[in-house]
Amino acid sequence: MDGLRREMSELLDEGQRWRSGGSERLGGTWPKTYLRDTGEALVVRAEVPGLSEKDIDITITGDTVAIRGERKLDAEEGYSVHHRERSSYKFSRSYLLPAKVNADKAEATVKNGVLELVLPKVPEAQPKKIAVTAH
Repeated sequence: MDGLRREMSELLDEGQRWRSGGSERLGGTWPKTYLRDTGEALVVRAEVPGLSEKDIDITITGDTVAIRGERKLDAEEGYSVHHRERSSYKFSRSYLLPAKVNADKAEATVKNGVLELVLPKVPEAQPKKIAVTAH
């Protein structure tokens, strides 16, 4: 029963939407992301379905990365919309990075609705191997 209750709660949370400034925004924390540390870089992946590279803006300031995006669903010129289940939305997320990164070498790609941001760490933030000697 607890599993069913949890699944229903997640389903309802995903479906929440609210209106703001004439565009519909997604409820909850969105986009869904994760951050992993490869040792040499921090890698952020974010779900951004329906967005292209032109729809996404990424800014790195000090130890913070901000990801912003917008999906606009305007009818093509000369056409009108009779039914719409998809909506326009905007989002903005900021993350405090756990290590210093080299913003000049950062790379971002979007493929199949997933944004991948690779943030190489500065040399002093990368792990260092220490040789062990026997006496």
